[in-house]
Amino acid sequence: MRNSTRESCRAQPLRDDSPQARATDDDGRDPTARLHDLIMQLVRATGMLQPEHTAEGRPISLSEVFALHELDGPETLSQQSLADRLHLEKSTVSRLVAGMVEKELVARERDPGNRRHYQLRLTEHGRRAHVEVAAAFHEHHEKLLHGLSDEERDGLTVGLLGLIRTLGGAPHP
Repeated sequence: MRNSTRESCRAQPLRDDSPQARATDDDGRDPTARLHDLIMQLVRATGMLQPEHTAEGRPISLSEVFALHELDGPETLSQQSLADRLHLEKSTVSRLVAGMVEKELVARERDPGNRRHYQLRLTEHGRRAHVEVAAAFHEHHEKLLHGLSDEERDGLTVGLLGLIRTLGGAPHP
C-alpha cells in the first residue's frame, strides 16, 4: 500500500535548469511537485475515486455525476455539446451516455432539426439521482468548509479560480 502522505512522485519528470524549474516554495520544495502531491491527497481524501450511490443504492460514477449536472438544465444538449462541456472525447461521451441510457438516467432522442444528431435529456429518474447526489456533495462540501477559517475559504476560492483559469477552462456559472 502506498503512503498517502508521500512527498514526491516517482513518475515526476527530471527537472531542467530553467528559472521556473529551480523555483521552490517557502518550504524549499518544488511548487509543482507540492501541487501534484496536494491534488493527489485531495482526490483520495474526498473519496472522489469511489462511486457515489443514489438513494436506490445503485452506483454512479463521477463522470456520470458530472454529466447529470450538465444535463439538468432547461435546454437539451447534443452529445457533442456534452463532450465539450466535460472536456471529453466524443467517443468517450458516447459510451458514457449509452451506460446512462441503460441505467435510465438519460433519454437520447433524435434532433428534429438534424436527424443525424441526438439530443440528450435527463429522465425523471436521472433528475432524482442528480438531486440526491448533488445534495450529498453539498453536505460533504459544507463539512469540509466548516473546518476552514474565513481566510482559508477565501484563499481556496481564489486559488481554485486561478487553477481553473490556467487550465483553460472558464468556471461554469
